[in-house]
Amino acid sequence: MLLEFNYHVCIEDNYYRSFKDINPFYEHNKEDVRFIKKLYKKFGRDKLDMFCMLIPILRKTMKVVVICLAAVIALDNFGIDVMTLIAGLGIGGIAFAFAAQRTIADAFGGISLLTSRPFVVGDVIETLGITGTVEEINLRHTRIRNLDKRLVTVSNSDLSNAVIVNITSAPKRKTIWTIGVTYDTSVKKIEQAKKIIINAVKNCDLCDDSPTVAFDGFGDSSLNIFAMFFTKTGDWPDMVKAKDQVGLEIKKEFEKAKIEFAYPTQTIHVKK
Repeated sequence: MLLEFNYHVCIEDNYYRSFKDINPFYEHNKEDVRFIKKLYKKFGRDKLDMFCMLIPILRKTMKVVVICLAAVIALDNFGIDVMTLIAGLGIGGIAFAFAAQRTIADAFGGISLLTSRPFVVGDVIETLGITGTVEEINLRHTRIRNLDKRLVTVSNSDLSNAVIVNITSAPKRKTIWTIGVTYDTSVKKIEQAKKIIINAVKNCDLCDDSPTVAFDGFGDSSLNIFAMFFTKTGDWPDMVKAKDQVGLEIKKEFEKAKIEFAYPTQTIHVKK
């Protein structure tokens, strides 16, 4: 539900920005919200995602086209031979193309992102050392709101050539823990500890009831128990809540069973 809410908010923001550019005095209302939700139900997420991403690109493209047409009409009214000017611009365009290689690469990168769609607006991604929510996809750049709530702008040429991990697309989230107990813990207590961990995961409503728990090896100062479990959804808040519930349950049951967690220690033997 949280991801769906964030998704609606993201689409609404792009929708409102589009009309704000056309009419600076535009203010959205409840009817607009209902209209967007109707589109979401009618066309589904995939088509509405594309619509959401194309709005800012089409808006800027139309602005450029209108400005160019206005300039051509104005020059023609002043008696300037527009066709000769356009022919001259064609020669100058070659030099401009060399100077604008980076911009052209970004534009092709943007087209690649829009067609291949490794992510859409509202998705949480990890790429180029950045983890955050995609807020805007333009022809030249993509804007990502990172975990520090800062807006990061990444050029599309870099992004299209980078490895992108779409975190939102994951149906579940995985948690792996290595839980160490002291070396004086008996085998019977270790088996009891494993059962406590399994029950803690199964008793959590947010977790799948099929955790993997096993003795993992001998550490420097601990006997290690491996624990891996998944949440039922891919939502980040659900994973945080699940880790909180399972972790506190394990701690409470370990205290009842008098099973001690290990911590780094050293034993020094002195010979006389």
